[in-house]
Amino acid sequence: MKVGSTRAKIFKEDSELILSEMEKVFESKILTQGPFVERFEKEFSKKFSVTAKAVNSGSSALEIIMNLLPSNKEEVLLPANTIYLDAAAILKNSLRPVFYDVGENDFFPSLEQIKSKVTDNTAAIMVVHLGGFIPENIFEIKEFCESKGIALIEDAAHAAGSKIKDIFAGSIGDFSAFSFFPTKIITSCEGGIVCCKDESLSEKVDSLRNQGLVGEKNENFGYNYRMSELHGIVGYHQIKRLDEFIAHRQSIAKIYDAEIKSSTLTKMEFSSDCFPNFYKYPCTLNGANRMQVKEKMKELDIVLTGEVYSVPCYKQPVFKDQEFYNETHGNADWICANHICLPMDNNIEVEQAKYVAEKINEVFP
Repeated sequence: MKVGSTRAKIFKEDSELILSEMEKVFESKILTQGPFVERFEKEFSKKFSVTAKAVNSGSSALEIIMNLLPSNKEEVLLPANTIYLDAAAILKNSLRPVFYDVGENDFFPSLEQIKSKVTDNTAAIMVVHLGGFIPENIFEIKEFCESKGIALIEDAAHAAGSKIKDIFAGSIGDFSAFSFFPTKIITSCEGGIVCCKDESLSEKVDSLRNQGLVGEKNENFGYNYRMSELHGIVGYHQIKRLDEFIAHRQSIAKIYDAEIKSSTLTKMEFSSDCFPNFYKYPCTLNGANRMQVKEKMKELDIVLTGEVYSVPCYKQPVFKDQEFYNETHGNADWICANHICLPMDNNIEVEQAKYVAEKINEVFP
């Protein structure tokens, strides 16, 4: 049996609707930021009770958010074990990334670490919902941010549809960014969403994603972050499938939960308040070498999904000239080096998941 790499899932009946609507786009000659993008935004806003603005990628969403932060402060806190793009968005807006460590044997923020990094120059704290799991201390972090007058940013790129205490990811912080890259829970082929708690900032988002235009004049340092109508069509039909996709992933996760007995792996634990979408199914390794595990799985025709993440953000080579490159964040460094993510997407079948569990138990008892 073969268990391949992560792929998007678009149903045949959806693809027929998508193609027919794309024909309407070509007939209308309105190819970007038109009625189909607006329809996608409205559906997203209704689903998650947020003000949503569509852009051409999740990284564009992050860059816009950094542009919206107060101009009198320049530090943005972010976890050490996140994607390069979080720090890149901060630097691109002439702000300074300040990395914090995570909890011991944990993927998620340590509030004590966050508190130790905050200064009078802190503009925002970013929390990343790695793998579709919202950190269980998110509301404590929010309360701390509010007490200090600091903005809370959710990187919800992995977390469309995830909830905690029945509250959706992306609706907790002051700002949030979503991604619709093909490997994500839902896709628009490429694309992203910016959400702002303060609706008065929505007009500025409109300007920033459209070359900084206000009327016919460039009033802001914006760029071309627009979403095309074609991407908006795909995104709309995907969000209609979100609940179905999450239910499928949760059923696969239950198989892994029940059938994997290997002492080599420690599975993610989370409280009953959490409702993850299982974008990823991460496990920490108890003494095993990750490359050897991945190679052995590959021999068995099992492709593991990408880690979250294998290299700490601050250690990416592009940052070698930055002061933070020589820092150490022990817990995050350990997590990055000692975890895998089991096969998980919208296509994986029950028998494939059982095969994965069986082989892990055989090879890594």
